[in-house]
Amino acid sequence: MNRLVISVLGAFLAFGTLVGCEKVQTATQVATVAQQPIGNQAVADARNTVYALKASYGAALRVAVEYARLPSCTPPDRPVVCSSDAVVRGMASLQPKVSSAINAAERVALQANPDMSTLRAAISTAQAAYGEFKKLTEEAKP
Repeated sequence: MNRLVISVLGAFLAFGTLVGCEKVQTATQVATVAQQPIGNQAVADARNTVYALKASYGAALRVAVEYARLPSCTPPDRPVVCSSDAVVRGMASLQPKVSSAINAAERVALQANPDMSTLRAAISTAQAAYGEFKKLTEEAKP
């Protein structure tokens, strides 16, 4: 079981490294988009929603990494503070889906003139995926 936790942790850390590289690109994109006039308030609000969602996911991912680092709750040597293998596996399996959905919403939001129905759909998909992940992090109680 320790191999699973190490694998999950490795996946989370690899994702964190990718997110770090992505932040540089995203910051450049945001700076470029910020120089473009926003056609309407709905686009600005949608972009802000995407940025807030991405920040919330980043915070939840930090919680998931710390939780995955805890020893497993597997008996007989169950420590007082431990992590559920099922929750760790669930977070690891949802992570690519959530990351992909948020990145897709961000790509649409950063377009010069995004189609609002496409943007709303992308945001809705990202929010739903993040909601699943957040629910697991809330269940992640040592």
